[in-house]
Amino acid sequence: MFHIAFVEDNPSEILLTKVTCEDLKFTVEEKVTFFEDEVSILKTLDENQNLFDLIFLDVNIGNISGFDVLRMFRQRKLLTPVFMYSNSNNPNDLENSKLLNASGYIQKPYEYENMRNLIQLIRTSLNNKSIETLIKSKVNLLN
Repeated sequence: MFHIAFVEDNPSEILLTKVTCEDLKFTVEEKVTFFEDEVSILKTLDENQNLFDLIFLDVNIGNISGFDVLRMFRQRKLLTPVFMYSNSNNPNDLENSKLLNASGYIQKPYEYENMRNLIQLIRTSLNNKSIETLIKSKVNLLN
């Protein structure tokens, strides 16, 4: 079915995403893996670049910018769609996302219902093998 990576260092945001996936009753074929830093995701991608169908990359990961990590993805010629994921919709972050060819930019939902709607949209898009649907959806602020 699909495998999503979330690169996120905030434990409460990881918990919200995990709870949402559990509540939506993700199957064993619908996998979500969490990485708390750039080192772990880069190591995993170096071992298997095609492991994920979609990556959500926090704009601020501890001591490094998510944009720097996205540059590292690009240097490795990663073809997986990457959505930048942030607390704000800062115009500079949106512009950097465009310049680095991110597939989209999503402001993090903090309320359960908004997170549930986002995860359900992602799930439906990936299960229908239509990442383009997600890229063109209302959560994509790059167009």
